[in-house]
Amino acid sequence: MLMLSGFFMSFAVMAEFNEERIAIESESGRTIEATLYSPAAISPETQKVVVLHTYYGMIHGEAEPEDHQYAKELAETGDFMVLVPNYAKFGRKGYHAGITEDLSSVINWMVAMNDGVDGRVGIVGFSAGAYHALKVSTVNSKVASISAYYGPFDFDVTAFSKNKRQRFPESAIDFANKIDAPVLILHGTKDTETPVSQAKSFARNMEENGKVVSLNVYSGSYHRFDRGPNNKMRGERTKHGHVYRKDESSKSDAFIKTKEWLLEHTN
Repeated sequence: MLMLSGFFMSFAVMAEFNEERIAIESESGRTIEATLYSPAAISPETQKVVVLHTYYGMIHGEAEPEDHQYAKELAETGDFMVLVPNYAKFGRKGYHAGITEDLSSVINWMVAMNDGVDGRVGIVGFSAGAYHALKVSTVNSKVASISAYYGPFDFDVTAFSKNKRQRFPESAIDFANKIDAPVLILHGTKDTETPVSQAKSFARNMEENGKVVSLNVYSGSYHRFDRGPNNKMRGERTKHGHVYRKDESSKSDAFIKTKEWLLEHTN
């Protein structure tokens, strides 16, 4: 049974948004800590959004500062109430099957948490978070729209497919026919960790299955173009040789397109 375990910390109301830390009990039995950002004034037109962090956040068990900043900026527009869950901490076994169940519980909690706001939920996912957004949409029809930042759509052609110690789930390209939520894809041409070719293949697969999809490709942008290196890196290049570089122009355009996508498709 889905339960809200209660608000364990509440922050003062700011001019632009409210911020609350919460804990959600998943049907799996795990507790998922999260932060909810809400506009100062909530109306029936306010949309619900969940922001899903990267694989890096999955390893460390918490979202990155950039995920929270993204959520704050969405809430500041006045159009969205945004939940940032710390949805996984399984060490480097980041693709644990229980994540989908946990995220479905998060979606159900978000739907139920305010009767005065429309019930369906939009998801913004970054990298691995984009994959999990797509996956949970196949088991929970309350997912209304997805914005997928540089997601791993096909594990057969990701750089990590060479790591035989990693267990990968079904690729998104293989269950594209089960995704009913409209999908916005945001991907850089210089992404070597998840090549843009797989984003193009996934979008083509979606179209062939009669799904709603929009592919936005950013010329010259790398993986994590909205945030750059994580806070454990000493430079832009990972130990596997991939570049994480922030591109302010691509970041700004992707945020605008995501906001428009959510407004158009979430209700």
